[in-house]
Amino acid sequence: MTDKTQNLLATLRQTEAGLIADLEAMNQPSPVEGQTDPPDRNPRNISITLKALDDVRVQIEKAEAKETARQCTRWEDLPPPSPEDEERFYEEFKRLFRIVADG
Repeated sequence: MTDKTQNLLATLRQTEAGLIADLEAMNQPSPVEGQTDPPDRNPRNISITLKALDDVRVQIEKAEAKETARQCTRWEDLPPPSPEDEERFYEEFKRLFRIVADG
C-alpha cells in the first residue's frame, strides 16, 4: 500500500470507530428515571450519524478496492495464467498451427 492510501484508510477507520462510539452513546438509556433524553439522542441525529457511517464505509471499500486492484501496464506485471487458461491457449495454438500447416 502506498503511504497516502494507508493514511486515508487509517483516518477513515478512526472516523468509523468514532461514529460507532457516538451511536453507542446515543443508544444508552437515561441515567435517571423520568429524565428526558438529551438533545443528541433525537432521531434526526441518529439518522445523520447512520448516514455518515454508511458514507465512511463506502469510502473505505473504495479505497481498499483501489489499492487491491493491480495495475498491469507491462507484460511482466501480468499474473500467470490459470492452468485452464494455459491449456485453452495451447489447444487454440495447436488448432491454428494445424490450419496453417495444412494450408
